[in-house]
Amino acid sequence: MKHGNAWLLAGRVASAGLTLALVACGGGGGDASTTASAGSGLMPTASEPGAVLAADAATLRPLRDGATWRFHGLHFNGANSVPVVYENIRRTAVNPDGGFTESDSNSFRLGEDAVRVELRGGNVVRLETVVLSPLTPAESLVATELRSPVRQNDQYTVIDRRINAGLPDADGDRVAEDLDIAAYRRVVGPETVMLGALGSRRTIRVDFITLARARLSRDASLSPVVRIERRDWYEPGVGLVKSTLVQPLGTGFQTTTEELVSWDGVEQGLGVLPSVALRAPAGQPGWVDVPSFFLGVAQKLGDRIAITAHGSNPRQGVVMTADTGGTIRALWRMDALTADPIGGLWTSDGDRLLLVHYHWPDSGRVGWMVKSFGSDAQPIGPPEGLRLQHPPAGPQGGSVWLQAVAADAGRFWALWLAWPEGEAGMQLMLGAFDSQGRPAGPVHRLDEAVSMESGIGMRDPSSGEGPQLAVGPAGVLATWRRSQLRDTEEPGAISQFRYAWLPAGAAVPGVQTLATDPGGSLTPDLLPAVAGTRGMLVWRHRIGFPGTSNYTGQVVRLDTDGLPLFAPGQDALNAAHVDTRQGCAAASSVAWLVADDRGAVLSTSARCELWLDDSLAALPREPFRHLMIDDRGVPLANVVPSLPMVTRHGQSFGKPVLFGDRLLVVSPASNFGSPTIHFTTIWRR
Repeated sequence: MKHGNAWLLAGRVASAGLTLALVACGGGGGDASTTASAGSGLMPTASEPGAVLAADAATLRPLRDGATWRFHGLHFNGANSVPVVYENIRRTAVNPDGGFTESDSNSFRLGEDAVRVELRGGNVVRLETVVLSPLTPAESLVATELRSPVRQNDQYTVIDRRINAGLPDADGDRVAEDLDIAAYRRVVGPETVMLGALGSRRTIRVDFITLARARLSRDASLSPVVRIERRDWYEPGVGLVKSTLVQPLGTGFQTTTEELVSWDGVEQGLGVLPSVALRAPAGQPGWVDVPSFFLGVAQKLGDRIAITAHGSNPRQGVVMTADTGGTIRALWRMDALTADPIGGLWTSDGDRLLLVHYHWPDSGRVGWMVKSFGSDAQPIGPPEGLRLQHPPAGPQGGSVWLQAVAADAGRFWALWLAWPEGEAGMQLMLGAFDSQGRPAGPVHRLDEAVSMESGIGMRDPSSGEGPQLAVGPAGVLATWRRSQLRDTEEPGAISQFRYAWLPAGAAVPGVQTLATDPGGSLTPDLLPAVAGTRGMLVWRHRIGFPGTSNYTGQVVRLDTDGLPLFAPGQDALNAAHVDTRQGCAAASSVAWLVADDRGAVLSTSARCELWLDDSLAALPREPFRHLMIDDRGVPLANVVPSLPMVTRHGQSFGKPVLFGDRLLVVSPASNFGSPTIHFTTIWRR
């Protein structure tokens, strides 16, 4: 046979083998059609199966209607070639004839494709229509991708046959050549793979090997065997997370690898999902025109997310609830509000969305009103709201200014400053109320100052800075900054970070001073969170202590008694921190701190590295990171989403919401003028 014909034949054999390697991508054996006459003679002897790696093969291939996997693809057309980058999106949908239809947008750069996948008797099977050789018709193939139990070294036959007259004439005798083709799956065993932002994943590797050769009609001689290898890595509960296809190219090989970027399993998932625009229900175009010059709040409300948004006129806004996919389910326009929503504070007790705002009755005396909204976005009770019944500022009355609200378990807590009438100083008060505005417990005096100059930092509505409040099943945590004039003739004030911790069931909160700076440079921005069984504090702005570097954020965890948890040799001035020496570029690095009974999420906007303790490795230096930790400070996940930095004008930051295994980030699409709000889902596992 001439050399040119040999290359041509090798190409045809490789093409036939590649067809099988791709269409039977799950591989696996036993049920193939028997169009041909004999075995290929290429199938290796199977090893004795070893340890059970998964009792149920279905755990490696979770099939759910609407599930989506996003893969990053990289193709090398030779050893020293420039890689081609592409994306493949895989989706599953219920097939009316049984099982699921699994479709790919661009698997291994071959364009759109779809296959039917079923669970049969504990096995994952694929129903294919394939053309195994250039000269034979298409045929049906039922291939077992994985079988239960999944055991190390187990080998499944996909196909093992000799296809008579399967290849065009290659030896010049005008007779078609036979094609020997064999394909099998072999369970290699457990392996750990690194998947970019998803980090280290524990998987089970299964190889799919295709072998093919030509049997020449003239003298029954055999061509060299063409080997095509596909390696698949499955993560239990997630599915296929990585695949590598290696196929011959001339005297070398070309390699294509697809790695999981994110997985949305509808009720669970992994990674950062693409941002989607908040939208009206299908079939109702134009149902709502959402103004988004300002994004108000985003709060968990039952099984929905409650969102408020408004334009330049705060009363021309909306209260709406949406599902976790970003579809609006209910809406109420805020035209009926009699108070400026910017001047009010929103919170949620899980079942109601609450708005607490100022009220100026005819008497001119400032009061508070509370409005409640349900998951249908409609007001509960009188549309004008209920008068909040709070204790007077002092024996002779006085001024009362709301600083923060937070809700949990059917009641909400308020933090306010009071100026008793006829007195020069101020008092910081904490109290609980039910959804009707009635007191739900005693009022606690947390701090007081003897003069306006020696005062407590007030809330700044434009930035959200000032006294802060967090509530959770473990208790209530309040934070504030206190300034005190020096006792000496030296000008200036001493500044302090202070906090109060009221554990669940306790009668009186414990008040602590976290840090004191004689230079008065502490900023009024100490963020609290109640995570799991304890509280957590984060300093958000740059702090310039004499003789130290400038920190842009520090993390302090509290024990169950509310005392700081420091490593040996640490104190409040050198606790775990974000340090400008590590590349922090902004004065405000920790943008968000949210928590639930599982832990906390710290979201940063500066290019910094953040440590909670020595066990946490440095994070990638990227804008907008989300560090997820439990209440012991142990990282749950580090993810780096691509979220736009939104101007802080009018509190237009994106808003984070913890929703079970999801961190939902609700953001305006742009700083001004866009009518859309975007959802980004970040799965935490």
